[in-house]
Amino acid sequence: MSEPANDATWKSLVLQGNEAFSEEKYSDADRSFTASLRQAVRLLDLARGGAKIDAAFPIVTSHHNLADTLLRLGQVEEALLHLKTAYDVISEEKDRSGVPYYLRSCCRQQMPIALEKLIRLASALGTDPCQLEAWLSKSES
Repeated sequence: MSEPANDATWKSLVLQGNEAFSEEKYSDADRSFTASLRQAVRLLDLARGGAKIDAAFPIVTSHHNLADTLLRLGQVEEALLHLKTAYDVISEEKDRSGVPYYLRSCCRQQMPIALEKLIRLASALGTDPCQLEAWLSKSES
């Protein structure tokens, strides 16, 4: 039986990952941040069901923590994928019909944070300007 979604569990996993990251134990940080992402997805499922949880914050934070760790491990494309996934998830949730208003609102608040980090890395990697423009226009809708 899987563990129920719990904000305290998510926070604990992030703290473990942050500690490992600060000690330059990137493989340990990766494991903790991956577990925090699984927990964040559970929180998102609860929020989709109507629970008043700011599930957008854990999703963005977990993906961004993983991206930072993967960059330290030299896995640039995987890092970019995590940043793009964070952006895509909250972008889709903010406009999806049937999504509770509270979750849509939380996603809208996280959009600039997710977009900034995504564009920064994508620009550094020389991503096609048309793709950058598409991400920007998606955030404005």
